[in-house]
Amino acid sequence: MKTRLLVVDGNKNDCVMTSEILRREGFEVDLLYDGYEAIQHLESEQSYDLIISGFLMPKADGLELANHIKDNGINIPIIIYTGAGVTISASEILAAVQKTVDGVLEKPARTQDMLAMINGLVSQKNTINSQE
Repeated sequence: MKTRLLVVDGNKNDCVMTSEILRREGFEVDLLYDGYEAIQHLESEQSYDLIISGFLMPKADGLELANHIKDNGINIPIIIYTGAGVTISASEILAAVQKTVDGVLEKPARTQDMLAMINGLVSQKNTINSQE
């Protein structure tokens, strides 16, 4: 069974490019274009192995999405994927939200770095789930 990812980003071009890279690597990918839409979607669909979310988005940002996931006990790792327009670094974002998100990548991320983070978090999630 393919690893199922949800990619959420207010920048549609980034969202589509990221999803194309991930699909070529064998992932099943769904796309949404704002955090609020993702929050609504997750009310009925929680079968994702991992979520990749932009930081700055319309209606609800990546942090609001991450908080919703954690506050509602949804067991899906989330990576914040941030880039242009954000004046703080990925390490500063991670330090600020480390209890809420599982990883932070700066755009443009190298494909191998993105894959390593995704595979590591999905493996960790699967290990935890198998122990429960």
